[in-house]
Amino acid sequence: MLAGFAMMLMVASVVVKNRREEQMAQSYRAALAKSNVLAEDPLAAKDARRAADDLIRKYAPFVGPVALGEVLAVTGDFGFTARLRVVPGNDAASYTVRIQNGGTKPFDGSFSKGGAWLDTDHGRFYPPTVRILPTGTAAPSAIGPNTEANLALTFKIPAQARPTGLVLSLRLGKYYPNAQWTLTP
Repeated sequence: MLAGFAMMLMVASVVVKNRREEQMAQSYRAALAKSNVLAEDPLAAKDARRAADDLIRKYAPFVGPVALGEVLAVTGDFGFTARLRVVPGNDAASYTVRIQNGGTKPFDGSFSKGGAWLDTDHGRFYPPTVRILPTGTAAPSAIGPNTEANLALTFKIPAQARPTGLVLSLRLGKYYPNAQWTLTP
C-alpha cells in the first residue's frame, strides 16, 4: 500500500511539473502575441524577456564557448548525453566534428534540420554542407549509445568574412543544448 501511495505521489509531481512548463510556455506565447504592446509597455516587455530567457535556459541552454579542439559535453532528457569535439578543416569555414553518444538513448547528430551555424564578422551563416566521414562507428542520423559519428561541416561565407564562433545544437530528447566554440585567439 505504501508503494502504491509513493507511486501516486510521483505521478502527481510529474503532472504538476508538466503543467508548470505548459503554463510558462503559454505565458511566453501570450507575451509574443502582444508584441506590438511590448514597445509601449516596458513592464510587459520585461515580463516577455524573462519568460523567453527562462524557456531558452531550460530547452536550449548554451555550453561554452571554448577553443577549437576542446570537448564539450551536453545533456538533454534523461538518458541523452553527447560529447562534441571540433577541429579546423581545410579552410577557414570548414570543420571536422566528432559526436559521441555518452548516454543510453540514440539521437540524430546529422544537423540535417539546421542546428549548426557559423558566426563571422559579417553576420551568421547556416546551414553548412554536411559530409559524413568514414571514420565514425555510426550513421549520424542514429548515433546509438557508446558510438560516434564524424562529420565535415563546410559553410559558404564571403571571402572577406572572418569566422568568430561556431555553434552546434543537437536535439537530445525534448531539449536542444547548444555547444559553442570560439574561433578568435
